[in-house]
Amino acid sequence: MKQFSEPDFKNQEILQKESEKSFLLDFSNDMTAVRSREDLALVVRKAFRQLNPDGGYVIRKINADGTTMSAYLHDTGGSPFDAALLEQVLTEKYPIHDGIQNRIMDSYIPLLFNVRQELQRGYQLSYLDLWENMGFKTMVGIALRNGETNVGLLLLSIDEINIPILQGICSQIAIAIGNIVANEEILRRQAEQQLMLTFSNDITGVKTKSDLDYVISSVLEGLFQTRIAVLYLLAEDQVTLRPYLFDRQFFQENEVAEHEAFYSLNINEQHIRLVFQSSQPILLDIDENLEAKCLKLSIQREQRGLNSVYASALRLGEQNLGMVWMLGGKQPPVTIFQV
Repeated sequence: MKQFSEPDFKNQEILQKESEKSFLLDFSNDMTAVRSREDLALVVRKAFRQLNPDGGYVIRKINADGTTMSAYLHDTGGSPFDAALLEQVLTEKYPIHDGIQNRIMDSYIPLLFNVRQELQRGYQLSYLDLWENMGFKTMVGIALRNGETNVGLLLLSIDEINIPILQGICSQIAIAIGNIVANEEILRRQAEQQLMLTFSNDITGVKTKSDLDYVISSVLEGLFQTRIAVLYLLAEDQVTLRPYLFDRQFFQENEVAEHEAFYSLNINEQHIRLVFQSSQPILLDIDENLEAKCLKLSIQREQRGLNSVYASALRLGEQNLGMVWMLGGKQPPVTIFQV
């Protein structure tokens, strides 16, 4: 058996450190070209293939709600997998405090997880089932932080942890994600501003009810991939809200006219007061009463899988003119509904 002298061990250590520096330098150089999520995916995949050619990984990003995480980037590596289970894991939002993710986020060093042991602890997490399905025995988890800000985490299938390399990679990934998200927000705001400018120009040319319907529907579709469920105007009595515009795909205009009293709202109803008291659009849960009042909202709810509706007051300065209800996953800005 070959014996290594102390100088040999020192040389091995030096070579190892030089190799780590070279790897991180190459990774850093590749990261300078990253401008998008797709760019980042290519660079990360290349790096992890060098570390563990057949291993899989997932990068999860903290969602806008601040309480859950979702898959941002992933690679299954060379392992077989259940396609339906993988799809579930990639689309699911996992609470940060799910028993595993919070342990990673609370640690400033990488953590090693034994998949079988975590399952035996009784955690009901689909991603644990996926790891077992893919044959992963151990997973490394490390938090992604941009300065003091938590961005997300990395989960990597690997048996041995090289802490300096993992920390170096994750530090740069966290910065890149922060920059990508910031750039996407800038582009989103620019597109929103352009659409709002177009909306302002179009609204000045509105002469008829159908013109108004078209202009409002266009801006809602462009910004939120939705359209008006119903727009109510306040009657002369300043108490009754009557339907003025609505989704004709599911409701006939003559039916509204014949049953106007039923489909009208009263400003003293609890959910109506909430809308008028708020300076921002608010989210209302759809119940049986709202389904009826909001022009067959249940049909759209079933088709789109929605359980809530956004409602916003229509105002001219401080004067309430009515309100608009719409379906959609993104909250509309208050500026759309202020005249």
